[in-house]
Amino acid sequence: MGGLMYGFSLNFINRTLNEQTMNSIISFHEKIHVRVSAYENILLQIQNGLKTSESLNSASRLETDNNEIYEIMYDALEGEVIKPIVHLTNLDGSRVFSTSDFPESYKAELMNKWGVFREIEGQTNDPVIYLQEMDYSREGKTIISLGSKLYDQAGSPTGYILVEMSRQVLFEEAKVFNSGLSNHMVLLDENGYTLFDSINSEMEGKFQQAKYLDLEKIGNHYPIDSLIGNSTFLNLEYRDKKLKTVTRVNVSSNIFHSFNRILTLIIVGGSLFSLLVSIILANAQARSISSPIKELISVMGEVEKGALEIRANLRNRDEIGELGKYFNQMLDRLNIYMNQVIEKQKQLRTVEIKMLQAQIKPHFIYNTLDVIKWSVKLGHQPEAISVVTNLARLLRFSIDSADEFLTIRNNIEFINSYLTIQRIKYNNSFEVITDIDEALMDYRIPRLILQPFIENSIIHGFGKTNKSDGIITITGQFNKSRSSDGNSESQFIEFRISDNGLGMTEQEIQELTFERPEHHIGIYNVDRRIKMYFGDDFGVRISSHSGGTEVVITMPKTMTGEIM
Repeated sequence: MGGLMYGFSLNFINRTLNEQTMNSIISFHEKIHVRVSAYENILLQIQNGLKTSESLNSASRLETDNNEIYEIMYDALEGEVIKPIVHLTNLDGSRVFSTSDFPESYKAELMNKWGVFREIEGQTNDPVIYLQEMDYSREGKTIISLGSKLYDQAGSPTGYILVEMSRQVLFEEAKVFNSGLSNHMVLLDENGYTLFDSINSEMEGKFQQAKYLDLEKIGNHYPIDSLIGNSTFLNLEYRDKKLKTVTRVNVSSNIFHSFNRILTLIIVGGSLFSLLVSIILANAQARSISSPIKELISVMGEVEKGALEIRANLRNRDEIGELGKYFNQMLDRLNIYMNQVIEKQKQLRTVEIKMLQAQIKPHFIYNTLDVIKWSVKLGHQPEAISVVTNLARLLRFSIDSADEFLTIRNNIEFINSYLTIQRIKYNNSFEVITDIDEALMDYRIPRLILQPFIENSIIHGFGKTNKSDGIITITGQFNKSRSSDGNSESQFIEFRISDNGLGMTEQEIQELTFERPEHHIGIYNVDRRIKMYFGDDFGVRISSHSGGTEVVITMPKTMTGEIM
């Protein structure tokens, strides 16, 4: 790209300077033509001003006649800033009127009809434009001579009139080339004779191709062709048909060496800057594409880990932005579907829990009514009243509260009412020791979690052996468990219910833990309910031997009874 710009720049400069220089040459010649036209008018004005051209040849011409001729000549020159030299002469040069010295060469040419006078003789009406260098001591050099023949009233030739354009006029008009460039302009006739040299005036009056021009011997006498070479930027030539001249202009390339260095520096610097900008833009473009993709991949990774609430925050208005938009919409729909599934699972679990709880209540009521029946049959009216009172308290306790979770304090009160009934039924054949940490009392646990195990100790631990010194110990306290990575600990509630009854076999324990037994359905339901409420990390552990049974019940701490 830099090379292309460099080529375009050089081509533009070359074409522009070529046009500008050629226009300057044409303008220079147009100005010379204007001067030539003005000089032709001077010729015509002097011709018309001469009343009697015979006076040029009259030997008796008066001094007043001479003055009148000079007045005509100078009147014609009025208005010219640089006055041309004007000569009037008769045919043999014996009578001359001139605004400067009359060159000796003219006298010889008149005598032999050479030079400009031969050209005038060959021309009938129009003025002659004659290219020659004439050197005057006061006015300097003249380059172009315009000449015309004078006639008397009878039409006979009486003399010549010459108007000469000085070198100063060409020099002033050649200032049109003053464009700041190193221009070398020469004005030649058709034979290569040097009329004007803008730089080397010593070549004026010499032929460009003359063999005597030896650069070493003559010094500054060198043709313009010797300057044309590696240092030339432009070499133009223009032929003027009217003046019969050739103008050649040589534009040196010296100024373009500095320009070339500056242009090269600009192009190289511009190229490096463009490359840097391109790299920055390309990097920014790549980041604008890769960053959203990376973000989308990161969001997909989080979603894969289960973070369904996360969303891709893409602001692109392209295909990647559309992809992020549809991905978020997919997550919204997936969340709706998951919430629906979770809600349905909660509803199913709640229904199952209620079904398990409903299986406990009839079982407990059946056993209590059995106690009342036997108390009445045995005539133990106070005991029957106590049983009925406590049963009513238990039923009211159950009916008045619709919550599935009750405080441990309420559960203990419930158990105390239940134990009152059971003590009456079994004639106070067992003792109950309760040790519940007071700090646990306001935490909530599911209904009827402890009662089935106490009932199991009374009925199956003591009832089958008629033991009269049974002891049931109920303890409750906080315990701690360590996380799987060992970095943290968490507190949970632990109840222990032990008795010194008959105990259970390993098979009975397995049935209670993993199967749905026919006679220990309350114990099975408790473990099932705890796991449904809080997960498989909590539940019931049973250990038993011939000297008794111990049940450990674990649950998380909760003040609200939220289902996990």
